[in-house]
Amino acid sequence: MGRPTGALIAGVCALILVISGCSGDKGASSAGDDIAGKEGATAWERVTEAIGVDGHVDKVTALDASALAVMPLPGVETPPGREPLLSGSGAVRWLLGHWDELDGAQRDAIIEHLGHDPFTAEPSSPAGPTHEFSRGGARQRFIAAGDSPGAAPYRQLLDKYLNEIGAKLTPPHTLGIPTRIVMDSKQLAAGDAYTFALGPKQGHAVECEIHITPQLPKLGSRDIEVAVAHEAFHCIQSDIFPTVKDGDDTLGAAPWIVEGQAAWVGEVVAGPDDGQYAEDWWKAYLLTPRTPLTQRTYDAIGFYSHMAETGNDPWKVLVPMLTAGDNSVAFQVATSAARDPLLTSWPSGLFRRQAWGSEWDTTGPGIPGSGVRGPVQMLSVSGSGTETLGPSAFANELTEVDTAAEVTVVGTDGYARIRDNASLEVVAQPGIEVLLCTRKDAKCVCPDESGPPLTPATSPLEMGSTGGSKSATVTIRGQSLGDYCKARTQKKPSREAWCADVIRVNTKYGYLVGEPPRYLAPSDLTVDMIRGIVDETLAHEQEFLAITPTEIVGDVQMEMRVFHEMQSVGYSLSAIQAAPPGFRESQGRLMDYQVKNCGILPPPGQ
Repeated sequence: MGRPTGALIAGVCALILVISGCSGDKGASSAGDDIAGKEGATAWERVTEAIGVDGHVDKVTALDASALAVMPLPGVETPPGREPLLSGSGAVRWLLGHWDELDGAQRDAIIEHLGHDPFTAEPSSPAGPTHEFSRGGARQRFIAAGDSPGAAPYRQLLDKYLNEIGAKLTPPHTLGIPTRIVMDSKQLAAGDAYTFALGPKQGHAVECEIHITPQLPKLGSRDIEVAVAHEAFHCIQSDIFPTVKDGDDTLGAAPWIVEGQAAWVGEVVAGPDDGQYAEDWWKAYLLTPRTPLTQRTYDAIGFYSHMAETGNDPWKVLVPMLTAGDNSVAFQVATSAARDPLLTSWPSGLFRRQAWGSEWDTTGPGIPGSGVRGPVQMLSVSGSGTETLGPSAFANELTEVDTAAEVTVVGTDGYARIRDNASLEVVAQPGIEVLLCTRKDAKCVCPDESGPPLTPATSPLEMGSTGGSKSATVTIRGQSLGDYCKARTQKKPSREAWCADVIRVNTKYGYLVGEPPRYLAPSDLTVDMIRGIVDETLAHEQEFLAITPTEIVGDVQMEMRVFHEMQSVGYSLSAIQAAPPGFRESQGRLMDYQVKNCGILPPPGQ
């Protein structure tokens, strides 16, 4: 990658330190506890809380979801509660993903209700018409594409939204498979509509079929339009992704992607609805911040809305997210346009404090009033104690910190936005520790004025934290001013100490050779070298920052952020692509500093 790769090498060599340190266990939040602690959880939330942290939907959940949203099945008790449900599409796809695990009576009931076998497309009645369709040179046979009687108004809406949604996507998408609208004669469950793709278990869909239940025509016009737009996007998803039904991972993507995208798209292009659909989804999202995004379904609408409000245009990444094949990759795609703004305000926005600024509120179609906000856990920090939080991967923690310490230090390998009740607002990120003066008189100056300045803050502190796609540790440490100053006196910025550690550890991992020491060529950098250098740096980053010369502290902090990203993506140099603006120039300054002050020679050719 030319100069950027060389720049990263310089930074790797600049950030090495071996100093004794400590590490803590990361806490984990329970999605089940989060749902259970939420008053008024809907029947859909109770059924889907068993979705795995990786988005896996097991057979029991699929059966329960189907009984609640689409159709009762032999041997399955319908879950209690029957709140309005806009769509049952997820439940149908999950069922079909477990097709081979269902018993004969259950499969027969599904075929009877759908009107045909969803894989072979053989009609349930021999008199049913069939149609052949060619795609990729292969002939497929399925139920005739003609709509049911009475479907004309829905056909008009469907065609409208297929065109409108397809034009908004990047790249624009024109549906390549036929669609059929079926007017169901019986209201067997709570869902107003549902969609599924006909086709082989592995391979491209040959038709998208939308079922309209007797409940939908009774609703207001806005609700009807949102439902049709929602299902239209499911047809587009089925057309884009090459595997229609493969094992228990239908559409090859987790529900937070498949259902969350459709929820956001439907409400954006046709809503907000005038019923309770979006409001219920938003309540599930806002009131359960500790539930990982990867365990959500329609309530992931909150995340897509947050993408939109932080400069990560969902329309540009819906397709690559769908086809990413991995939750972490999909999340990286979702945050690729503006990663820091999204991650630093994702948890704090759940506080719903509009008066504090956009970073402390969130918006989106159908969102309820600001009184609906996430629960805040209370945490007390003594004058000399340490407390630790552990946001789970893809989840958030909302915390009020009551600190009795003169100095409060907040560090994290994730992201934390902090505010007091006055005017303080600071952000902690990987490698950037927040140093707060929490004395009542706000006077925190060391006798020799050593160390970085302390920011005055009043207790309690409001803090939203996350690790993004990985679990994180947030450490809140209380200190007396005397202990803080003493520690700073023992470890002061030192060019000599900093250079010595850079040389020692890079030599240890084989990336510095000879005398005077010279870096190997970038092409000789191995994954083992990167892993050793990055891991040792991050294990002792605060000690390292304490001895980093003042003039390069900002550059070192920037690279530590990239190191954290490298660690989360398996030590790949691709982390440079997500580096903050100015990273290349920062690396150049670090290399120049080493050459001028440490006696280190740059790699050959640089």
